[in-house]
Amino acid sequence: MTPLLAVHGLTVRYGRDRPAVAGADLTVEAGQIVAVVGESGSGKSTLAHALAGLLPDTATTTGGVITFGGERIDGLRERGWRRLRGRRIAFVPQDPGTALNPLMTVRAQLAEALRLAGTPRPGRDALEDALARVGIPDPAEVLGRYPHQLSGGFRQRVLLGMALAGRPELLIADEPTSALDTTVQKTVLDLIQQVAVRDGTSILLITHDLGVAADRADRVAVMTEGRVVEEGPAGRVLGRPEAAYTRLLLDSAPRPLTGPAPPEGEPLLAVRDLRKVFPDGKVAVDGVSFSLTRAGAFGLVGASGSGKSTVARMITALIEPTAGSVLLDGAPVRAGRVQFVTQNPYTSLDPLWSVGRIIAEPLRATGGADRRAQVRRLLEEVALPPEVARRRPSALSGGQRQRVAIARALAPSPDLIVLDEPVSALDAVTQAQILALLRRLRDSRGMSSLLISHDLAVVAAVAERLAVMRDGRIVESGPTADVLASPEASFTRDLLAAIPGRGR
Repeated sequence: MTPLLAVHGLTVRYGRDRPAVAGADLTVEAGQIVAVVGESGSGKSTLAHALAGLLPDTATTTGGVITFGGERIDGLRERGWRRLRGRRIAFVPQDPGTALNPLMTVRAQLAEALRLAGTPRPGRDALEDALARVGIPDPAEVLGRYPHQLSGGFRQRVLLGMALAGRPELLIADEPTSALDTTVQKTVLDLIQQVAVRDGTSILLITHDLGVAADRADRVAVMTEGRVVEEGPAGRVLGRPEAAYTRLLLDSAPRPLTGPAPPEGEPLLAVRDLRKVFPDGKVAVDGVSFSLTRAGAFGLVGASGSGKSTVARMITALIEPTAGSVLLDGAPVRAGRVQFVTQNPYTSLDPLWSVGRIIAEPLRATGGADRRAQVRRLLEEVALPPEVARRRPSALSGGQRQRVAIARALAPSPDLIVLDEPVSALDAVTQAQILALLRRLRDSRGMSSLLISHDLAVVAAVAERLAVMRDGRIVESGPTADVLASPEASFTRDLLAAIPGRGR
């Protein structure tokens, strides 16, 4: 039988750079879920955009053939793509925050999607049905909202509803859950899988998460440096990989620390009955208490909206608590002793400054030895070459920017470093490198760390103790190994069950 989608020798370039996609081959059968996996820069998103006719003007297809339903589509002009896209091929981008128009209601954006899919005047029933099909419980209410009034999970469902409105034969989903916590991620992936089964829609799932591919895909294609280096049934590729790069990806998955004995002694950090009520009356944090010893690593884990990031901001004195206390060595936190690393380093690094100036800035208050020499040592400590000091943040990869943010945080020699979702936007290989770096820094500096994450597997790879938060409260805490082996709270069990690939 002719496959629904067939790609042979596809090559895509941006200017004169080496090909972003280099001779890629791929097939998707009707009703099949195929995952394309690889780290950032592997070419997988360029491949997805090429298959949906969404390449930017700076990209050029210089070779290869794409057929859909047995007909060539690689030579289509924009008018041809508009007839195909939305009706037979649908595309879900990575970030619903930028894909949805903030000035338009869900109703207006969904109606436009339905018109593009061939329904000229969609009525209220059609709009509500499109949202109901992607698991939105109260479609009538959601239709009247703007994107900023919805959670990340609901925004992603709206995007799915828009993409599936025309009952397409192929859905291309580009990292549809990378910014979502594990429980919401599972819900969205369940929806995508249900569509494949219910409607016979084929799914091309672009992801850097091998666990997602293992859980959801019938077949897996592994990409690196623009090439598909391995392709086949998911069980074979992920269970008995042939390519060295596939084995590298598998080896990069977070693994719990083995035999981690928490350091003994008086706590360095003591958080007692911390509470935060915002001006609108929302109780974000309600009676949170925990402690962290010197040279210890503690993880605070929970879903989006659980209050964990608010706790981090109170510990780092970015916001004031409504009640409770944060003490370091029994005293209020002083400037420099606690440093904060945010989720997105690109927004926290001045784009006009060089990396050297960014790292040196905290050293101005401490004075001391030659700052250039200190910057070189800090770059070496986070495994970056000295020449990075001359570059600006825009010239660095996501993993390199995160290393720069960590180097800047280390500059004042803090006693405690607080990291808020430091690896959530990174691919598996880069994520593993950052987690290994955090473990090395604790050993070399004797520095304490507090890791905030929605991903229990990430926390378990660094912290010997953890606490699980939900709705502003801690629902379970203890040694990481004990919590993983026998969780007491049902919510902790849900977090464990939601880790992609856990059953592999």
